Amino acid sequence: MRLYPSVTEQFYSPLPPEQLLQRIQANTASGFSWGWRAEPFRGRIVYNRFELCHLSWYTSPTARPQITGWVEFSSSAAGSVLRLRYRLQSFGIIGFSVVLLISLVILGVLIDIGTPNYLFYLVPVAITGFAAASLLIPFWIAVRHTKGILMPLLELQQ
Repeated sequence: MRLYPSVTEQFYSPLPPEQLLQRIQANTASGFSWGWRAEPFRGRIVYNRFELCHLSWYTSPTARPQITGWVEFSSSAAGSVLRLRYRLQSFGIIGFSVVLLISLVILGVLIDIGTPNYLFYLVPVAITGFAAASLLIPFWIAVRHTKGILMPLLELQQ
């Protein structure tokens, strides 16, 4: 498992770029709305680039991948090349940074008061590890799930 939550992949599609972008647009809701949407993604498309976020009820908003994509003509065959970059939302990284800072403060207090039991020093490590696991594991599961939706929808091949 990668620790930094970002990955870039390149795919080939037999569809031309215009048709690929039309399929993305048809499955993307623009703007923010409350409640369940029929479209699986929320985002925007500008020229041959797009930014998407998969709308799922089981994934925390902090763990949802932010998907950035670029569509180009394929130079080797008919069709198009699609580059996708999945990365963690900014507020997920900020939230983890706050937990890490709190853990460091707890560690500093434990060292300052001279705790005789060294097992107490594992508390900030456990807090940080739990925060990282609760952020990264759902993120990588959501990346795999989103990839499973996009590949048949856009007829993607690796």
